[in-house]
Amino acid sequence: MDLKVEFDKFYESRFGKQELLFRLFYSFPIGIRFEIGKSNTRVYDEEYVKNACRRAITIFSELFDNDDTIFVVVNSFEDDPNDLAGDVASDVLSLISHQNKCKFPFNSQEEEDFSCTRHIVQTFVKDIQIEKLIENIIWSDIDGRNNLKGCVYFINPKNNIIYWLYDDRGLDVISNEKTNLNPIYIKFNSWILNYDREKIDRVFA
Repeated sequence: MDLKVEFDKFYESRFGKQELLFRLFYSFPIGIRFEIGKSNTRVYDEEYVKNACRRAITIFSELFDNDDTIFVVVNSFEDDPNDLAGDVASDVLSLISHQNKCKFPFNSQEEEDFSCTRHIVQTFVKDIQIEKLIENIIWSDIDGRNNLKGCVYFINPKNNIIYWLYDDRGLDVISNEKTNLNPIYIKFNSWILNYDREKIDRVFA
């Protein structure tokens, strides 16, 4: 089966017709938004990034096992896939040579319509340098350290979870069943972004 067809069939059966785009937390009924870089100490230095990476990787490890087969979906807003991340996400770019690539119209309330190139990869967690990739996603919003463009989503078919670390500020975790997220809601409750806590508590408390 074509990878795009396989992914689209899986995605719609678990998450419906809501497109996989920006503002993930606000687009799905069940989700948690975590604070990754502590806002009260947001000093762009190595220690700040180290702590942000620790949070992001800790949550990822709770949701994905090394032997899990996952989808990695990359929405790139550049025509050249090499502009997606320069050299900083070579682990994903190396997989893109075996991926399904398609264009689709992107419509945002904040931007004019334009096309997005979507790269779909199916692989094992253990085959991705996840710590390196997470670090580079976090650096992507800091001082132009790298040129990571687009969004990288990790989707686990085993527990129907979407993990989207958008940059150092935060992380959206989505599922189609709140029981899949209850453990991290309890375990990492103090990391929940206070701005959205009321909405999150209404779902999980």
